[in-house]
Amino acid sequence: MYSAQVWIWFFVALAFVVSLPALWMAAAGLWPRTTRTWRRTARKGIVVTFFIGLAPVVLSIIIVLLMSKLPKFGAFAVLFAAAVVAWGLIGVAGFAARIGERMWPGMRGTEPWREMRNGGLVLACTALLPIIGWVFILPILSILGMGLQIRAWFHRDEVAPLASPPALPESVMVAAE
Repeated sequence: MYSAQVWIWFFVALAFVVSLPALWMAAAGLWPRTTRTWRRTARKGIVVTFFIGLAPVVLSIIIVLLMSKLPKFGAFAVLFAAAVVAWGLIGVAGFAARIGERMWPGMRGTEPWREMRNGGLVLACTALLPIIGWVFILPILSILGMGLQIRAWFHRDEVAPLASPPALPESVMVAAE
C-alpha cells in the first residue's frame, strides 16, 4: 500500500469521526423534541429496537434490488440505499444521547448537547474499529437507528406542562402600587 493510500484512508476515518457526531448534534439542534423522544425511546431496550429496524432494511433491500434490475435506475438505487442508511444513522442520535447520559451522569439534564457529543464520539470511535466496526457495528447502528425512529412514532411523548412563574414578593407588589 502506498503512502497516499494510507493518508486517504486516514482522512476518510477522520471525516467519519467528525461527521457522525456532528450529524447527531445537528439533528438535536433541528429537531429537539424529536431527539428527546428518541432518547426516551432508547431507554426501552436495544433488542426489540433492532428487530423493528430489520423491517425497513429488508424492505429497502428488496426495493434496491428491483430498482437495480430496471434499465437506467442504477443511480437511483444507490441514492435510495444511501438515503435509507442516512435515515438510520440520524436515528442513532437517540442512542448517542442515551450513552452520553449514562456515561456522564453528572451532566444529566444540564447540557444535553454535551451528552450527545460525548456519546456520539464514543459510538463513532467504536464504529472505527477495523473490520468489527466497519462490517458489524456500523450496520447494526444504522439498523438500530431505523428501529428507534419507527419505535418513536408510536411513543407517547409526555410533555411537561409549562410551569407558572413564581409569585412576586410583597415588597415588589407594594412598590408597584
